[in-house]
Amino acid sequence: MVVSSDTDGAGRADDQHACQWIRHRVRKIGYANWSRRTSVSSLGSNLFPSRGNNYCKEVERQSSDQLPCPPIWISKSVKIPTERLCLGAGLLLLAAQALCQEATSTRYQVQYLGDDRFHVEARFAQPVTRLDLSDHGATGRPTGQSASVRELRAYDAKGKPIAIEFIGDGTWVMKQGTAGRVSYDLVADHDAVTWRAGKEEVASRFDDTFYFVGDAFFLVDYQGEKSPIELEFDLPAGWQVTSPWSGAGNRFFASNPDALGSNAFAMGRNLPSTVDIGGLRLTWLADSRVATASARMAPLFERLPATYTEFWGGTPGDRLNIFLLSDRMTDGGAFKNSFAMRLDTPLRESEAAIWSHTLAHELMHIWMNQSNDGIGRAPGGSHAWFTEGFTDYLTIKLMRQAGLIDQAMAAQRVANLIRRYRLGQRLSPGLGLFAAGERKHDNWELVYGGGAMVALLLDASLSNDSPLAFRDTLRRLQHLGGKPMDGAAMLAALDQGSAGRASEIFRALDAGLSLEALRQRLAASGIGVEGFATDEVYVALPACSKIMCPETAASAYADAMLLPLQLRTREAMASLQAIDAVALDPSMQATLACMRERFGSVSVAAAPSRRESAASKRADAVIQSYQRYWHGALLDGADPKALEAASTALLSDLRRVLGEAGDADWDRIDERVGREFDAAGWHVLRGITPPLRELIVWADEHIEDEQAALPDGPEAVRVVFMSDFKSRGWAHYATCGRSSAGGWTGTDRLHAVADAYDRSSEHYRVSYLAHEGQHFRDKRRFSGAQALPPWQLEYRAKLVELTLARERQADLLAVFAGNTSDDSALAHSHANQRVMMALDKSLPGHGPWRAAATWTEAEADALRRAARAILARDELELTAPATGPSGNTGHADRPSSLTQPVEVESEQGNVAVDDTSAAGNDEVDGFLLGKMKERHIPGLQVAVVRNGRVVKSASYGVANLQDSVAVDDDTLFAINSMTKAFTGVAVMQLVEQGKLRLTDRVSRFVPDLPADWAEVTIAQMVSHTSGLPNIMNNNTGRLVGGDSEEESWKWVQQQPMEFSPNEKFSYNQTNYLLLGKIIAKQSGKPFTDFIVENQLQAVGMRRTIEGGFAHYDEVVQHSARGYSTINSDKVIGVYESFPPSLRTAAGMSTTATELASWLIALQEGKLFSEPGSLQRLWTPAILNNGHTGGFGRIFDGYAMGWPTVGRALHPAIAAIGGGRSAMFVYPQDDLSIVVLTNLQGAFPERFMDELASFYIPGIQEANRPVVLPQARKDR
Repeated sequence: MVVSSDTDGAGRADDQHACQWIRHRVRKIGYANWSRRTSVSSLGSNLFPSRGNNYCKEVERQSSDQLPCPPIWISKSVKIPTERLCLGAGLLLLAAQALCQEATSTRYQVQYLGDDRFHVEARFAQPVTRLDLSDHGATGRPTGQSASVRELRAYDAKGKPIAIEFIGDGTWVMKQGTAGRVSYDLVADHDAVTWRAGKEEVASRFDDTFYFVGDAFFLVDYQGEKSPIELEFDLPAGWQVTSPWSGAGNRFFASNPDALGSNAFAMGRNLPSTVDIGGLRLTWLADSRVATASARMAPLFERLPATYTEFWGGTPGDRLNIFLLSDRMTDGGAFKNSFAMRLDTPLRESEAAIWSHTLAHELMHIWMNQSNDGIGRAPGGSHAWFTEGFTDYLTIKLMRQAGLIDQAMAAQRVANLIRRYRLGQRLSPGLGLFAAGERKHDNWELVYGGGAMVALLLDASLSNDSPLAFRDTLRRLQHLGGKPMDGAAMLAALDQGSAGRASEIFRALDAGLSLEALRQRLAASGIGVEGFATDEVYVALPACSKIMCPETAASAYADAMLLPLQLRTREAMASLQAIDAVALDPSMQATLACMRERFGSVSVAAAPSRRESAASKRADAVIQSYQRYWHGALLDGADPKALEAASTALLSDLRRVLGEAGDADWDRIDERVGREFDAAGWHVLRGITPPLRELIVWADEHIEDEQAALPDGPEAVRVVFMSDFKSRGWAHYATCGRSSAGGWTGTDRLHAVADAYDRSSEHYRVSYLAHEGQHFRDKRRFSGAQALPPWQLEYRAKLVELTLARERQADLLAVFAGNTSDDSALAHSHANQRVMMALDKSLPGHGPWRAAATWTEAEADALRRAARAILARDELELTAPATGPSGNTGHADRPSSLTQPVEVESEQGNVAVDDTSAAGNDEVDGFLLGKMKERHIPGLQVAVVRNGRVVKSASYGVANLQDSVAVDDDTLFAINSMTKAFTGVAVMQLVEQGKLRLTDRVSRFVPDLPADWAEVTIAQMVSHTSGLPNIMNNNTGRLVGGDSEEESWKWVQQQPMEFSPNEKFSYNQTNYLLLGKIIAKQSGKPFTDFIVENQLQAVGMRRTIEGGFAHYDEVVQHSARGYSTINSDKVIGVYESFPPSLRTAAGMSTTATELASWLIALQEGKLFSEPGSLQRLWTPAILNNGHTGGFGRIFDGYAMGWPTVGRALHPAIAAIGGGRSAMFVYPQDDLSIVVLTNLQGAFPERFMDELASFYIPGIQEANRPVVLPQARKDR
């Protein structure tokens, strides 16, 4: 594609026209996921030669926002040859976004001046003629928020001042011309007055933090162009911005003026709390005076989002901010992706019922208005009966469903709704609900009460037809494209889903519905209503009414019916006895009746007699013996002793039935049982389906040959199709037929229940044929002493199902998640738990992957890839050779059947895992295991990246010798001075942001340094050419000059320079101590936070974030313990501690796979916005003599935290740490290797080239041994 390369105004206009054209075309062909997966760091020069990479900077930071272009007419002169359009829809979208970002962004710069005063500079994408603040009004302040704006000045496009006039109601207008820029101060004096709408709707200060609603802080032309907005904050050290906008640190982005103004944010020292709930990041910031309420609110934050999402079928986005303020009364206000609540302090226990409802009410507003397309609202208040009344009713209904209030409280709140409506009729006589809403604050009883009554009566009426009819009717409103609706339009939309019932109810309420008429309407739903006069109302809700249950009857039934399969039958019956059968469909009602009949008695002496007839009385008696055994075991629970006693009782009962001697063992009994069923002409399967003994009996069968399609290739199987069952096994008995074995795997064939499957369905092809086919293959491959335990057979088969399923993923996940157990004897339940845990690890932060009903196709694909990758890792573990030091014996004789590459979806995109790389797994594994044995390495992780794909990832040995804890993919390893590589990236990111230059002197940022330190530059510190004295002894890893950081820092500043800056290389920790101070000052946050937010979170390095920067000073779960062979002829335990100020030099812990992901992101431009930044990062420093300096031998240079190998063939950039870990990047060969160990003295850097030779033939000719002059413990 070619876009005009003119650099004058006409060229820019053409670019804007092209932007509009591209957006239009891309949206027509679909671009839902391209912007998240495509790197745009180099698009500028290829697509927009007139603009270069500037067009791509902002898109790189916020490509997921999909910002719109301005509505510009398409010029006929735009030159976009069709033969160049094959670059792809994703690139076109990003190109359009890039054009839009530079051409149409409005920018606000905010600076705190002190004394509760902020300065704001605004540059508008399009000239403005007016500016607005929201005007709520306050007692004693006629001009409202506008009074807090001072020193307002406006300038035209040429920078010339223009006159601006305040005309009231929060609006200023330009007296002549248009403004391209304005500046103003804003005084945070809002707490001096009482705001009519409440301070949560305006602004407030608490502790060391300033809270604002956007439309009370930013002057915006809301009637102008809906341009994207960039925000930059210059705040004191230690302050941070808490907001729902995208971005981090001091830069944020809002997609349009509404997203800016209709959201709350805060600036200050108070730190927020965050929890991730199904892909929604919920952040709350609290005034210290209400901090005690935070713990009380945690259950609401944990349960309500999931309940609201289930009801509406979607989330309001990926983030939600909540602000908790102190006040003299309780109320709240909801915005687009945030809401604020003020609480009456000091908090009283008795008021919890009020503020919890208020909080839930405001949350409901956000889900109602923002999830899916949202419910659009026209100007005016005629819709308030719906937006407030329905919200209030749904809050009660769903708080009850979430288990946050009990039935008594729910009944009281429904009574409050009725009472409020009746009071509203008296207080607002003659007003209908439409008219009352136009003056909501004056008529709030009628608006809230009347609207809630419409919801209550409509729910009761629709729920008589179907439990989900009311929910489905409301969901339809959210799928009208967000079209603004007034009250009449909302009522008409409700009528479409209720066959006109909504209008009938509305008219009845407007006319004045009597208590008797209300009682009659609700009686059909089992709700009792009584009252006296206007203000006295009583409501009786049944334990589980059709409209209000702790959970829906169907979901409660489904959950309870899973429990017998875990031998938790008594617990299941307690739930089933409480369910109102009327709320279930007929098939569920029949099963419920069967369960109550079968297990409802407390007696376990005898089971009901079997209902099927039998040709042989003795065969029938055997079946009844098994049923008595199952009945007792199911009610007695999973206690091993109880199960053993039940099995012994069964054996005795069968001896009696079959007339066998008292010493007949199970072999003899099984043989006799077989003969009895043969005599009856029946087929029988006996054995154990963990944890109970099994008996499946059928009369007819036929055999067919099938091909089971498996991830690793087809498996030929013979299938026996069974019918006319006399006994379907213990799971069938335990659930009255709701669950049962659909088939099983024998030694040479599969068995299938003929009437359980439609053989053309995915249920048969995947959940039966592929599932059992995987069993068949695994049982043949792994037999005898190598046989897999039952739970692992099920684990692998369930992963096969998730890998292959297209239509049934949601059903499978629901079953897996609802039936889990820690007990490996419960093979299916334990396998389900393992599968869900593995998916949780593989899909962190991937969105609401468990809420399958809301998936996009991309998310479903990600789940399939994740399941495939987990299966591949399990395969590698099963087929790996003996691991040597770990004591975990592998199975070297097991053939690997992996033939296809798989991909794992991670937060940074698709990270491919290809197990068919050029180097055979056995070769690399053997090499590394040999090195572990040779060097006495207890544990090791490796990850290999080739052409942007992870082609090898493996773990070996033990993380902890004392307890023989095996290393796995999630084990954290300390990386010592490899931390400096992350610090180097952080420095370059600040350079890109314009916050420092590599040529800047240290004295610019760190005051009061010795005079001879003043001229040292950042470039010299980051490359160890500064000549500064060293604060640490590199041989011992200890501070010098004192026992504390303060003493050592004072001492080192008194030492002379080691040499003049840039004279030579000298590895020095003082350099990185100072870099930490500079990063913290220029970023406005601790350097550790800056690295976490701008690198670890950007790449999705979950375990690295958990590992932190404290090295061994903190207890971190699932981390490798350190050992050493340095200065010792045996492996000894080792402990190191690095003071906080030196954790830019050493301190991080991570995993090989996460480091591999970081390297991929780094090389693909995802951590930098400028294409030249990576080259600068990896360019070694040039000394005054014109040469480079480094550790010696092949390490002949040092870049920005990275030692370099500057040879002609296969040059490399490395990061090494502690004599234990290393990563090498071979840029010319597009290869990167990460090796992490828990042994000081392993020196993996010394065999890295040898390991690389498995992927780069001939590299050893260019390799020379790495011999460091001395082991350095700080690395």
